[in-house]
Amino acid sequence: MNSKRISSYEIAYTYIGAVIGAGFASGQEIFQFFTVFGVKGLFGIALSTVLYIFFGYIIMDLGSEIHGSSYIDILRFSSGKYFSTFMDMMITFFLFMSVISMFAGAGALFEQQFSISTLWGSILMAFITTVTILSGMNGIIHSMSALVPFLLFFIIATSTLSILSFPISLSDLNLYHNPSNLIRNWLLSTVLYFSYNIVIAISVLVPIGGKIKNKNLFIKGSILGGLTLGICCLLINFSLIRIAKQVSTIEIPMLYIAGKISPLIQFVYICILFMSIYTTAVGSAFGFINRILNTTNKYSKLFTIGMMLIAFLFSNVGFSNLVKYVYPIEGYIGILLLICLLKGKIKLTVKQKR
Repeated sequence: MNSKRISSYEIAYTYIGAVIGAGFASGQEIFQFFTVFGVKGLFGIALSTVLYIFFGYIIMDLGSEIHGSSYIDILRFSSGKYFSTFMDMMITFFLFMSVISMFAGAGALFEQQFSISTLWGSILMAFITTVTILSGMNGIIHSMSALVPFLLFFIIATSTLSILSFPISLSDLNLYHNPSNLIRNWLLSTVLYFSYNIVIAISVLVPIGGKIKNKNLFIKGSILGGLTLGICCLLINFSLIRIAKQVSTIEIPMLYIAGKISPLIQFVYICILFMSIYTTAVGSAFGFINRILNTTNKYSKLFTIGMMLIAFLFSNVGFSNLVKYVYPIEGYIGILLLICLLKGKIKLTVKQKR
């Protein structure tokens, strides 16, 4: 993989694909971290968009300058041996938790829509994720580039139809719902939302940066990726605000909304949601596997199969519980990662000026 083979659009699609997973496309993330804060949630969405652009570029730039192949390379460069070891363990753990969350999300989708055991959705997601990981980095980028444009189109289309079908008013924006005990403030909620998502995204952005030297690609890819994520987040938020009370106890709010529009839209959204879960499952699993055992290792295939099996076994915790409790905790660890990235960028800048 080099700059002649990958475009800024593909970088953006890979970035987006790592973020748009079960939590995002289902509406659970947006509801828990933004919708519950009413109008203040809109400020949070705007801030998260800026953060996506800024840190997306920093990660790829650092990866390029230090020839990084994994996020641990950046951690060691910016934070030294001991702190980087701690962060490495935390990020690796949460990448694995993200895989479990995606498998759980697929199970919840099958149960809510088809009234069948969550087991079957989790099995299918575990299988196709494993097959993709075994195809290597090029296979991951190609799969993201092929799927993400369709995901974006239908997420935006469904959200827009929902907004038109259920118009919001100023009174809806002023509603303040019951947020998680772990995130009582909209600003903290925004930082946590972004920081745990960047824990996942860093696993695919560092290898991209490590193999591409054209910084213009980083800039364009980060801007395209960040703006698109922000727009999707805003549209989903507007879709949820009008009927926040109805969807507050539903595992997959956007699927409920799609069903309110029409059965056809709901069926299409089922497919889109499943693909969204898949893209984040792949990004998280690749980051985890590549950190523990390089994907070029002769034992990597056996290790991949074994770890995906373990993730499947732990995926029966419940999807909404994972989003509500595990994600905020991951976000707090992610804040430390953001500090490391800033420190690394400053260190690199000083080094280049000497």
